[in-house]
Amino acid sequence: MNRGRTQCKAERTRLAILDLLDRERALTADTLAERLDLPILYVRPRVSELATQQRIVASGERAPNASGRLAHKWRAA
Repeated sequence: MNRGRTQCKAERTRLAILDLLDRERALTADTLAERLDLPILYVRPRVSELATQQRIVASGERAPNASGRLAHKWRAA
């Protein structure tokens, strides 16, 4: 597998997440995945990376995810 290509796709996904959060108030990782038409298992790590980089922050709101558990809603920092 070409790591450069994977990193490029990951960065494109991070940018798409940031763009969506700029337009929406706050969204869960599940909602981000649904809106971007990407698997949740690909979106969750990107959300974690963005949070670690402090490019997004938890909004303080929570909403049920696909498993029924309450998940953080994220917003752009």
